[in-house]
Amino acid sequence: MQENKLDKRKVLLTIWHYVLVTFGCLLLAFGNAVFTVPFNMVTGGVASIGVIINFYVEAATGYQVVDIVAWAIQILMLALAFFFVSKRYALKTLYASLLYPALFSIFYRTGFGSLITNAINPYVSGTTDYALLLVAAIFGGAFVGIGVGVTYLGNGSTGGLDVLSSILAKHTPIKEGLSSFLFDTTIILVGILCLGNIAEGLVGILSALAVGIAIQLIYVNTNSFIIADIITDHFDEITEYVYKQMNHSTTITEVKGGEHETPYRLIRVAFRSRELYDLKQFIAETDPAAFVTFTKASMINGKGFDPLPKRRKNRRAIEENKTNGK
Repeated sequence: MQENKLDKRKVLLTIWHYVLVTFGCLLLAFGNAVFTVPFNMVTGGVASIGVIINFYVEAATGYQVVDIVAWAIQILMLALAFFFVSKRYALKTLYASLLYPALFSIFYRTGFGSLITNAINPYVSGTTDYALLLVAAIFGGAFVGIGVGVTYLGNGSTGGLDVLSSILAKHTPIKEGLSSFLFDTTIILVGILCLGNIAEGLVGILSALAVGIAIQLIYVNTNSFIIADIITDHFDEITEYVYKQMNHSTTITEVKGGEHETPYRLIRVAFRSRELYDLKQFIAETDPAAFVTFTKASMINGKGFDPLPKRRKNRRAIEENKTNGK
């Protein structure tokens, strides 16, 4: 009976993750197709590479290829993920990697959202209204950032250049955050050089900042970690809640009160900050007299969380260790 409940919980959690990833891809595609791509805004990422390539292809052939470039890059990155990261990672990114370009193509080719695009079109009478361009940049960046953040909350990845960051993180000391920043910065600088408009390039940088702020608010802040130390007379009820409802483990420590040396059992549990409200509510309803401290943790690895990162020793280092008898 207990296994059936756990299986049902896992199924529901998986469904919820797919809902979040789907919604995140929808917002990401909408932000790019309606706000940034129509105005040749380079903000980093797959769509921006499409904008740069499309600038030359459309001038030569009159045909728009932004979404085609996005499809090609996404499929290429999936192949790289399969061979250079892991099959599991490739399968994990498969859904979002194909859903995002599909939604982007639909929005981009059908003119969905054209009412909004036309309303904020900054190019009027042969001049550029940079105030309107700034509006497009901020809203586009917000939609894109929220979309990426929601996708991350669904334990997914939008693929694209994130795959290259994962490859570098696996085979080099370069962390994903740094490589992602370098990739986006390079794309923006190349965009400024290729499109030849410094002012519009700077607006693209502002849009990229909006993306980063949105990701910070949606994902980073809600995906931080907390450690709770709980001293309570309702030990069994709270530990059962942690195991069954939060799907986390606990650490139990025998402690004594300082004044009368009264023996207690302390429950320590680590969890994500978005789970804090529910846990506090349960403790308040179960044992209002409980003594609880909450401590923020910068990172938690292990069972129930991300695994500890592994670094492969290069062959030379291994041989040197063998030679030295280590």
